[in-house]
Amino acid sequence: MVDWSHGQFPGVSGDGIGSFTPIDMGVLGYCDTREKFERAEAQIKDRFPGHRVEIESETQTQKDTRLDERMQRQWVDRKSRNIDTTLTAEVTEERTARSRAAKNRALATNANPQKAVAAAEKKVGSVGKAAGSWGQ
Repeated sequence: MVDWSHGQFPGVSGDGIGSFTPIDMGVLGYCDTREKFERAEAQIKDRFPGHRVEIESETQTQKDTRLDERMQRQWVDRKSRNIDTTLTAEVTEERTARSRAAKNRALATNANPQKAVAAAEKKVGSVGKAAGSWGQ
């Protein structure tokens, strides 16, 4: 219930929908509302008293550069593990063949084809596993 005893409009608190620009605070998470941002800011001030939080925007060029660097690291990683386009195509071909065969078998036995396809895809593994790489 709104208290009108002061005789003035009670006003609106907070931001309107879409008026706060979302901010990625790194390890503190993604702040898409002012409340989340103020919570993260308070946490930073508790950990580092006497310091201030400065937010700098990221230009489209910086975003593109970051994306290019990530793609380059991914390419170098795949290259170091001998994952190339032919290996990727072979694994994809094997996965689709197994899925197709499992679906046909399931339909022939009146079983659920989606479950059969999911089970068949687990048997194929990943491209990294086919390359004999570590950790997969």
